[in-house]
Amino acid sequence: PILVLMAGVSGALLSGCAAPARHPASAHAAPAANRSTDDASDGLMADELPDNSSHPSVEVNPAALAHYAAGVSYEWNDEDQQAVKQFNDAALADPSNEHLVIKVAQRFLKNKQADKAVTVLVKSARRPNASAFLLSWLARADLQAGKTNQALAASRLSIQRQPDAFDGYGCQLEILFHNNQLSEAVRTLN
Repeated sequence: PILVLMAGVSGALLSGCAAPARHPASAHAAPAANRSTDDASDGLMADELPDNSSHPSVEVNPAALAHYAAGVSYEWNDEDQQAVKQFNDAALADPSNEHLVIKVAQRFLKNKQADKAVTVLVKSARRPNASAFLLSWLARADLQAGKTNQALAASRLSIQRQPDAFDGYGCQLEILFHNNQLSEAVRTLN
């Protein structure tokens, strides 16, 4: 039954049903926006995304959408490992979907798979317009993966991108405390 659903979704996407979305939040959120939020999922559904309908030029990435749909199907069937794999493939196919990239990375970090989190975050962070929030998550993932130099670099870039946001500073402090660099942490606070 799941293969039939995946084949149907893929066929619809390939036949031209994946035209540019009228509502960009749904383009980035993928097809699961109507799913109930009462379940105990990790929140990969996008019902909390802002309404960006003033930007109708957002294109739907058919490959990302197909992987996302497969992930939702697996998740509904309580096949979490397959779901995460499909969500990861969707995030890698559309690294500009920061909401999805961060949610996938959070799942990997929760499961102590920091290297996989770093992989998906790095692909998204390479974009010139990557957000400071995404870069702070990259710093967290790098720290969990034991890559403290890369973690510090990502947190500093996060601070550079958005100096008035706390995320980058919080990550930098966490890294400095983790490395027992207390004097540097105090300088960061000042």
